[in-house]
Amino acid sequence: MKITKSINQSRVETLNKMTKNPIEYMTQLKNGEHKTNLGHYSIDRCLGSVKLVQTMNSGGGVRIVFYASTEREFFDKIITINNFISYDLKSFTPEKIK
Repeated sequence: MKITKSINQSRVETLNKMTKNPIEYMTQLKNGEHKTNLGHYSIDRCLGSVKLVQTMNSGGGVRIVFYASTEREFFDKIITINNFISYDLKSFTPEKIK
């Protein structure tokens, strides 16, 4: 299966939903100004490499979660993260912790 940018983008949207982070990078306020959404995960592409980054401050600063050299490698890593979070959410409910 060929991994495209749109496939990886949809996986990052899933990650944002599962972690209850904003789907969009910025939100437009009522007065027309824009506010950066902290915690938002996005893809950063540069010179053929692909990175998963998370917005950390209101100035748009990000932290790098992981690097990947190809779209396929990125796909493998993001699927692993999503599967782990999905498994974690199912197995560690408050009832099971007691």
